[in-house]
Amino acid sequence: MTGSSANQLRLSPTFMVVTALFVTCLITANIIAVKLVVGWIKRREGLDHYDYDTSFNPIAVTKMSS
Repeated sequence: MTGSSANQLRLSPTFMVVTALFVTCLITANIIAVKLVVGWIKRREGLDHYDYDTSFNPIAVTKMSS
C-alpha cells in the first residue's frame, strides 16, 4: 500500500450536480407531500385547536387575550 491517496474515490462534477438535484427534488417532494397530508387531516377534523390562542414566542412580554 502506498497510502490513502490510492483509495480515494473520484467523482465527476456531472455526477455531483445530478446527485444534488436529485436529493433536492426528493426533499421538495417530501415537504409538499407532508403539507398536503397535514392540510387534508386538518380539514377533515374541522378544527385545529392547537393553532388558536397559542403563543409559541419564547420571549413574549404580554399575555394573549382569552
